[in-house]
Amino acid sequence: MNRKILSLSLIAALALGASSCGKKSSNEPIKPNPTTPAPGNNGGTTTGGASTGNNGGSTNGGNTNSGNAQERNASVTLTVPVGKSVIINGTTYTGNSQNKIFLDDSFKKLEISGNDLPSLEISGDNLTEVKIKEEMAKLTELKIVSKESEAKKTLSLDLSALTGVSSLTLAGYDFGTVDLRKMSNLKKLSLGLSKPQKDTKFTKVIWPTENKIADLQTRAPLTEQIVDLNNLPNLLRAILVSPYFDKISFANSSKLQVVAVSNPTGAKSFDLELENHSTLKDITLNGVHVKKLVVTNAPNLSPQGKNRPLNFQGVTVDELKLTKVNKDGVVQILKSINKDGLKKAVLPGYDFTLGTAPLDGFSHLTQSDVTL
Repeated sequence: MNRKILSLSLIAALALGASSCGKKSSNEPIKPNPTTPAPGNNGGTTTGGASTGNNGGSTNGGNTNSGNAQERNASVTLTVPVGKSVIINGTTYTGNSQNKIFLDDSFKKLEISGNDLPSLEISGDNLTEVKIKEEMAKLTELKIVSKESEAKKTLSLDLSALTGVSSLTLAGYDFGTVDLRKMSNLKKLSLGLSKPQKDTKFTKVIWPTENKIADLQTRAPLTEQIVDLNNLPNLLRAILVSPYFDKISFANSSKLQVVAVSNPTGAKSFDLELENHSTLKDITLNGVHVKKLVVTNAPNLSPQGKNRPLNFQGVTVDELKLTKVNKDGVVQILKSINKDGLKKAVLPGYDFTLGTAPLDGFSHLTQSDVTL
């Protein structure tokens, strides 16, 4: 079978495990179901995440280990840009020489603020709540992730003040309902992570009211009830790893260029309908069983030329409909899919003949099953 390796960056992001056999890969998320006080660096003590020093609200800037813990016993680690500070539960902390702030296990709830941070990463396995209720005017990039591959905790988020954030990553927890309605500048959203691998769950993700999301990357058992893929008007790229959709489509994404789907959770089969995306130039499928694959009006979808890859690996398609698609792209798809799986094909206007290349070898196709 002729599989051209023309999209190395996407294949690397999608090479996550088993192909679409019935056996569940160990690197896929599971199917979703709808202390003693430690001494503070400033001479005070820290209890339950609230620090009390000799001067009230204290600053631990300049210490080798900012925060109230050493790296070896840190439950929560914050990464900040060099020389920057952040207010955590009313106390100001400055990153150490490695730009880290280490906090002990008493910090399960974090209330974050600060006007001088362009980026912030929060990493820990025992967090239960993160609130950012004050505008952080310079913050454009935020990551909240677990340290382990799965935190086994439910983490409540309040990100209502983050109107300036353009890049958001949430991974490794059960985040429940995530409300992004006020994040009017959000352009890149990662729900789960593939590298490093994180098992992540969501009950519902509410898109920004002013939706500018252009880059959506996921590794989570997402469903139609969790995210609305048909309400992403500025979407350019969608990479979906371990999803759990019955149907994947992007009805209002007129600018869409790249779609990739890999290793659905539980090897779940799905429909993939990509209709009237005239800018579409790249489809990557890996380890999937597509019940119905529909691609229409995609003249730029071709395996030929720079930045025009078309990669199918371990793909079974039951029904195929390709109209107004670049002919080279149609031939590549027919060469790549499982020939024993295809049961119906609609391929008008390509001058193909059943039984001859590229329609040779399809054991279940008869003349009544094919529209040419």
